[in-house]
Amino acid sequence: MPQQQKSQGDEQFPWDFYLFVATSNFGWSLDFFMKSTPNMYLKTQINWLRLNNPDSIEDVQEVYMDQIPFWN
Repeated sequence: MPQQQKSQGDEQFPWDFYLFVATSNFGWSLDFFMKSTPNMYLKTQINWLRLNNPDSIEDVQEVYMDQIPFWN
């Protein structure tokens, strides 16, 4: 049985996993998945995790330069 060779793009990105998550968890269609941006996918993934598993993402307080005592 001949083995199928994967292209380099298939090795770098597991598209089947991303498509599975988008269709099963987010309820997206294939057409919507192909038109979405990586930023939209990531934001949807984060929101889905916050909704279904709140302990999975730890919110970190952002501190800016003008808020530290040595700056003032």
